[in-house]
Amino acid sequence: MNSVRTRGMRLGVLCALFLTVFFFYASSSFGSDDSALLKAAERVTAGRGNPADEALLFMENRRVNHLAMEGKLEGSVYQKTQAVYDGKNRALAADAAREAGFATEAGGKKIYKPGTDTDIQMTGADLTAVDVERARQAYNKRVEAYLRGSGLNVEEGVNWAARTETDIMPSPSRMKSDAEFAKAAALINGDGGNMYVSPLTAGAQAKLDAGDPLSLAEGQAYAEEMKAKVEKMKQMKADLAERYRASGTPAERDALAAEIRKAESHESKYIERINRLERSLRGASGKTAPLLGAAGARGPDVQHSRAEAARRLEGGDRRHAEGAAASPAGGCPFEYRVQARRRFRERGGGRNEKACDRC
Repeated sequence: MNSVRTRGMRLGVLCALFLTVFFFYASSSFGSDDSALLKAAERVTAGRGNPADEALLFMENRRVNHLAMEGKLEGSVYQKTQAVYDGKNRALAADAAREAGFATEAGGKKIYKPGTDTDIQMTGADLTAVDVERARQAYNKRVEAYLRGSGLNVEEGVNWAARTETDIMPSPSRMKSDAEFAKAAALINGDGGNMYVSPLTAGAQAKLDAGDPLSLAEGQAYAEEMKAKVEKMKQMKADLAERYRASGTPAERDALAAEIRKAESHESKYIERINRLERSLRGASGKTAPLLGAAGARGPDVQHSRAEAARRLEGGDRRHAEGAAASPAGGCPFEYRVQARRRFRERGGGRNEKACDRC
């Protein structure tokens, strides 16, 4: 009972921390001039953008993602602006890493989905939590210098790593010890980031991505951490929905609705990871490994598919997306549920009746 209570308290603290970070750094977006962002995005996409346009889009990248989620930014424009943003962001992170005394792995996405964060892996050996902290601080300073150098008026000391959702993080094999990995995770997660807590979980993710077999300990740690992330997203959605209902400004409600959709997509992603783990452990026998227990099959894959399809459509990637996103029922994201309710009432349904099984 004590462990359950402690886990619940930690979950509440993490959700409260995220919401505090979100509302502090999103406040500028609530009052931002969307027309200026849209015009800058169009100029950058057409090849007529200048450094000030790119810097503005970088600074307001969270709002740019919201605009894509709200259908106010064309998919092709979103893809181009995110490619420019991602290139600059990774360059700044690489410079920050070099300043801290090490390097980062090359990376980048070809197709960008609204609401995704940026994970940048550190290279080197015998890394410590101090190295991670030094890189994060250097990143914040370099982003601030970049924006100021582009002519933008920005506050001093902003936590840009949290605002851009960029985590410069190590893999367990590169850390000096598991204890240092745990310290680094606590540092990043306590500063508005998102890093695996257990080195076993991080190792399990790498093996799953490579198709390598997992140990029982890795499988158990992975399942437990994914379950915790699912619960965190559920709590986050509830908190955001409460603030959405209490909000009195359209701009804030739009931003909150986008964050709710993002949280729901992340929840679906973590559920699918549990299902993926179950499938990998089932093996040729067709039986689920006992270590999973109640963690196995925590949600239908269609929920993940539809949430992902919606984000792909918002980002302009229409491949394999239209069919999965066509129906709002069963795993529909937040706006799709709102639209479904509206259509349902227009067909004669009552205000308190459900538009779909999950609404």
